Amino acid sequence: MKRIWIGLGLLALLLASGITVRRKMEDLHQATCQQLRLAVSAPRWEDAISFGDAAKARWEKSRRFTASVADHQEVDQIDSLFAQLEVYHTQGDPLSHAATCAYLEQSITALQEAHRLTWWNLL
Repeated sequence: MKRIWIGLGLLALLLASGITVRRKMEDLHQATCQQLRLAVSAPRWEDAISFGDAAKARWEKSRRFTASVADHQEVDQIDSLFAQLEVYHTQGDPLSHAATCAYLEQSITALQEAHRLTWWNLL
């Protein structure tokens, strides 16, 4: 009987840690996605640059936690997209900058989706 309670306790601990990670991922990356959406739709180039830089700063701040719980291939892809974003900023290419911001927003949203408790993630 003691082993059953230990097993139930471990399952409850795993469930609680999974819920905590999901909430933390959503809280951390929601603002980053919002900044990237604003960078895509910014009418002025200077505004798009500042929104993109703010998104990169938020990503850098939360990167270590994300890398500890997420697939490293996805994290590396997002890092390389932010590096591309810096090149477009330096070269003054607003169209590529906006397209990369949109792609980054989708990639980070997909990373969040992978940590949500949904029936298709359980399959």
